[in-house]
Amino acid sequence: MHKALNNQPKIEEIAQNVARLGELGLEVQITEMDIAIPEVAGADFSQQLQEQAKIYGDSVKMCVAAKNCTAIIFWGFTDRYTWMTSLIGQGGNPLIFDKFFRPKPAYTAVKEALKQ
Repeated sequence: MHKALNNQPKIEEIAQNVARLGELGLEVQITEMDIAIPEVAGADFSQQLQEQAKIYGDSVKMCVAAKNCTAIIFWGFTDRYTWMTSLIGQGGNPLIFDKFFRPKPAYTAVKEALKQ
């Protein structure tokens, strides 16, 4: 589940697919989850971090609520070592900890979603 703020399916669409697969008796696992923040000149990075956090939180809530969603796995934990740097030459800040290993709003959103 590689997503980006400017290119992502709606959580409702993902939930419908998870439910559809559940009706077929299949389990679903969200793997390789990361949510890139495109580097756009003049963009409000703090607002983008909040948008990223919402997507992470909503995705985790959706998985926890679906009986057939059995795992959610992130594609790393810190922006320092994201695969995106080697592939596209920029990091995209896609993970729940920044490059200095500090938790981002996405970390808090995931933590809160798991508490429910």
